[in-house]
Amino acid sequence: MNSGDSPATPAPDSNSPPLLSGISGHTEAYFQVALASAPIAMVMINDSGTIVLANLEAHRIFDYAIGALVGCKLETLIPDRFQHTHVAQRDSFFSNPESRTMGVGRELYGLRRDGSEFPVEVGLNPVHTDAGLFVISAIADISERLRMHIALEERARELERSNRELQEFAYVASHDLKSPLRAILHLAEWIGEDEENQLSEQSREDLVSLQKRSHGMSRLLDDLLAYSRVGRKAYETVQINLQSLVAEIIDSIDRPADISITIHGAMPTLLAPPVPMRLVLQNLIENAVKHHDLPDGKIQISAEESAQDVLLKIQDNGPGILPENRAKVFEIFVTLDKESGDKSDSSGMGLALVRKTVEVYGGSIDIESPAEGRGTVFCVRWPRQAASPV
Repeated sequence: MNSGDSPATPAPDSNSPPLLSGISGHTEAYFQVALASAPIAMVMINDSGTIVLANLEAHRIFDYAIGALVGCKLETLIPDRFQHTHVAQRDSFFSNPESRTMGVGRELYGLRRDGSEFPVEVGLNPVHTDAGLFVISAIADISERLRMHIALEERARELERSNRELQEFAYVASHDLKSPLRAILHLAEWIGEDEENQLSEQSREDLVSLQKRSHGMSRLLDDLLAYSRVGRKAYETVQINLQSLVAEIIDSIDRPADISITIHGAMPTLLAPPVPMRLVLQNLIENAVKHHDLPDGKIQISAEESAQDVLLKIQDNGPGILPENRAKVFEIFVTLDKESGDKSDSSGMGLALVRKTVEVYGGSIDIESPAEGRGTVFCVRWPRQAASPV
């Protein structure tokens, strides 16, 4: 056969008995209707391996004219390299007929009329009739599923490479760039001390700005390194008294005297890794303090328990976050002012770090607006059975 030719349609086996001999016309019609309406390819064979019924989908995926498969051996649809084992497997099935899936743990392929192959899954079901035992094979073309699986594996490998590159970059940035940043800060301090009486007011302001921006860059490098490390270190889970942890965080935060931070109601005890849990709560509370705009600011922390998780709420009466900006604030390097959308002097990593940490442990974070319309509520759902990050 030339490579450009298609194989001829196989002829029915002339030595086989009538295909559905002994089956009533009513029963045969029932089988015909049942197979024809199936959304996947289905063929019915007798104990000699001859196809007695085949639905439209079977003819379609194997590329045969309607009716051309009836009377052909099932081996017509099987690549040559599998045929030497197929007959023995068929005989074994007829000896011990029970519903089963073929090819568990190994690859199976179907053979089209043009000689091309495609991956399949096959389910076998015995059918007992007055005329004897028949087998219905349900055949699924899994080519698209395998393509998606391969694509997902490649995507996972790309993400892993990207994560490694991010961690390597963060490490280099944190260590190699910190040294020149410290040198810049020291130089600025020395210039300010040595030339204090010689500098103009503008030069003094420029030095302060230089120091401020250098400190900001240092914080950004620290946050970037922390972001890249989320989920890469396993922490032991322990019983955490959230009441004590939140109180400790409140005492440690540097905040204006006119901003009050309170715990509303009782806080539960939760089994969780202490370092990530503290990171999440501290960043959210500090974020509420940093972006507050009232002389009598109020921040309230509360918790609600369920069988599946603990819902932590950090609520403030600040300017709030516009709905169109709520997704943006969790992106890295985004520093939107809560009300106007203007950039602040933060690194833009805090909330991104919070979201990544929460999601690594199987939780979620969302933003709500209080009923009165002013302020922000960060809602963190932390599962009682937290996912392992490694």
